[in-house]
Amino acid sequence: MTIVEDVLLQDPDLTHRFTRGEYQRMAKLGLFENKRVELLNGRILDMPPQDETHVTAVSNLLEFLAENLKSHRVRCQAPVSPDDYSEPEPDFAVVPRPTKVKKDHPATALLIIEVSNTTLARDRAKAAIYAAAGVKEYWIVNLRGRTIEQYTSPQSAPEPHYASRQIHKESGTVQCTVLPLPPLPVEDCLRWV
Repeated sequence: MTIVEDVLLQDPDLTHRFTRGEYQRMAKLGLFENKRVELLNGRILDMPPQDETHVTAVSNLLEFLAENLKSHRVRCQAPVSPDDYSEPEPDFAVVPRPTKVKKDHPATALLIIEVSNTTLARDRAKAAIYAAAGVKEYWIVNLRGRTIEQYTSPQSAPEPHYASRQIHKESGTVQCTVLPLPPLPVEDCLRWV
């Protein structure tokens, strides 16, 4: 880390926090062309390339969600807009089916799932963003740990967080608390990974 980076991290008031509007205008100008980025808490972060294990786990989950959630919309690797300073692109966001055409990304979801291979710390940090937005349940599929972390009961005070966090091992199952999904064997999610 450079001295400048160290100073900026110690004093966040010295850095500009980008808003979603600024971020979207930069994207329209082509500043992120051929780049995968997301906006988190006013910072524009690169997203690492997806390796085959990530793609396989996403495909496994897509099959499970598509088979079992006909009455909801499953958004795959599409933005959500939980606040004015964040526009993450989770691997899955399950939202109610819209009754009319929307012009913006959803601000919240019933369930958000991130598949994490190299971004575990970032995905855990997103829990505060999702809890503040009222996302009812959040899963992190931890490919390296071969577990699913399940976060439930979003709280807004004193700081946004989830009151409950459970770790489901590869030999176990995870049961969604907010959607009519059957229990998911963790090993099915990690199949061929």
